[in-house]
Amino acid sequence: MENSPVMVSVICLAYNHEEFISETLDGFAKQVTDFPVEFIIHDDCSKDGTRRIIDRYVSDYPGRFIPFYETSNQYSQNVNLFKLIAERARGKYIAICEGDDYWCDEHKLQTQADYMEGHPECSLYMHNGYSYDNATGLRHPINPYDKTGYLTERELLIEKILPPTASMMCKRQDLISEPEEIFGDTVGVLDRPLRMHLCMLGKAYYSDKIMCVYRTNTAVSFSSSSDNKKGAVRVLEGMLPVYRRFDAYTDNKYHREVKMMISREYFLCYLRSGEYHKCFCNRFFYRYIPLRQKLGIIKRAFLNGNT
Repeated sequence: MENSPVMVSVICLAYNHEEFISETLDGFAKQVTDFPVEFIIHDDCSKDGTRRIIDRYVSDYPGRFIPFYETSNQYSQNVNLFKLIAERARGKYIAICEGDDYWCDEHKLQTQADYMEGHPECSLYMHNGYSYDNATGLRHPINPYDKTGYLTERELLIEKILPPTASMMCKRQDLISEPEEIFGDTVGVLDRPLRMHLCMLGKAYYSDKIMCVYRTNTAVSFSSSSDNKKGAVRVLEGMLPVYRRFDAYTDNKYHREVKMMISREYFLCYLRSGEYHKCFCNRFFYRYIPLRQKLGIIKRAFLNGNT
């Protein structure tokens, strides 16, 4: 196996993840596979002790952990880090896990790679995970889709519940082929544009088996950085042109889906900025949000006095 070509390259994006990254890297080290795996850890110029922890794993697992250390923060420059690192990778497949999330199943990579090897039509394999609230310690299944199996293009594009990024595996060549003229300058949002791209290249498979943990309410998570009006508007303004370019690129094949994706983006912006009353005129809110969550949003609108 040592002389075999790498089957899976794992991309790990780290930035000021000193508190969490040991758990992330432990989840990598525990993976049991019958093929070679490389773990590419990209530290985006962290200011804390993240690099020191990465160095320890590089030393403890020679040849398995491959570090890349930036001298300036690339995320803030809207660099597509997935694509940047994939171009350096050697694997046939790419798996993704950010430095504050982690895997909780030691057979995750083997399970995904085996399926994709046996189903060449599969361009994306995702699975269920836990959402873990770092502030309260509570966790619950994300359940982004209803059941195991191939997703329809509409299910994949509209995403009633965002699937965990740490569940994604795709072909390296497919990731590298993501066109910059459509998906460039996405204000740091990398997973949704990638899923849109992969939708055009094959079928997306989902397993309801829980194999990862998505951490929320951390100071450095994307969800935390966008949970204010300024951050929410920045994400909205960055994503809207992407959806419109995607619509034009696909000759309006997914026009109905794109319209709902735009509505979803506005809905997410309203939630993140605390403008709950604006949800009441939103199509995504009425079409896809469960009644219990609707009632919670309505309650928050009244409590905030912004109805």
